[in-house]
Amino acid sequence: MGSEEEAKKLLVNKLVYNNCLESILALADDKAALKLPVFLPLCDQLAGGISLCGGTIKFRLNIATNTNRLFILPKILTIYRVNDPRYWTWIHITDHITAVDGPKLISITKLDIRGKFSSRLLTQNTIYVCALLVIFYEDKSGWETPVNVSLTTPDGKTVTNQVSLERKPIGMFFELPVGEFTVNNKGCEDTGLVQFAVTEYSNHEKRGLLIKGCLVRAKFSNGCTTPTVPSLA
Repeated sequence: MGSEEEAKKLLVNKLVYNNCLESILALADDKAALKLPVFLPLCDQLAGGISLCGGTIKFRLNIATNTNRLFILPKILTIYRVNDPRYWTWIHITDHITAVDGPKLISITKLDIRGKFSSRLLTQNTIYVCALLVIFYEDKSGWETPVNVSLTTPDGKTVTNQVSLERKPIGMFFELPVGEFTVNNKGCEDTGLVQFAVTEYSNHEKRGLLIKGCLVRAKFSNGCTTPTVPSLA
C-alpha cells in the first residue's frame, strides 16, 4: 500500500461496507498489537495476516482484489479419530508462509473431515472457493475411491461432489476443492455458518495424507502457494 491516503480510502470507503472490518478486528487475538488508528500500518498488517478466534483462524486482506481470505487451522477441524495415534500423528509444519501443527494420516478406512466458519468474515457478494490444503507423502496408498465433498451455506443449500485423489502427486501441496459459494449481502451482523465435509468410507486402508488446513479465498485470487514438501519438526 503506497500511502496513508490510499490505505484510508481502502479501509474506510470499502471495508466498512463490504468486508466487515470492525466485526473482524473484534475477534483479533492480540487487539493491543493492531496498528490503530493509523490506516497505512493497519492495512499492511491485515495484508500480512492476523490471528483470530484463539489462534484457530488466520485472516488476511488481499489488497489486489479487496477480498477477505481465511486460513483455518487443522486443530479446529473435526477429524474422525484424529487424536488416536493408531490412525493419525500430529506434525509441526514450517514453510515460507506459516507454521502449523497438522495431522498426518497413518492408516484409516473411515475418512471423515468436517469444519465450519462464519460467513461474516468474508467479503459480501463475492464468489468463494473452500478447499483443504493437503499433501501426500511416500506412503500414499488406498485412494482408489474418490472422496465425497459437500458444502452447506447459511441458507441451508448443500452442494455435493466427488474428487479423485488417486493420481495426485506425492510431495506437492495442492488444493482439495470442497465447494464454491457466494456470500450474501445481509451485512456484518450476519451470524450464518458455512459448513463443509470431506468423507470416504470404503474398505480401502487410506494412508499418507497430511492436512495443513482449510483455505477460503475469492475464486479469482491466487490459490495454493506452498508447492513443495515443507520441513517437518
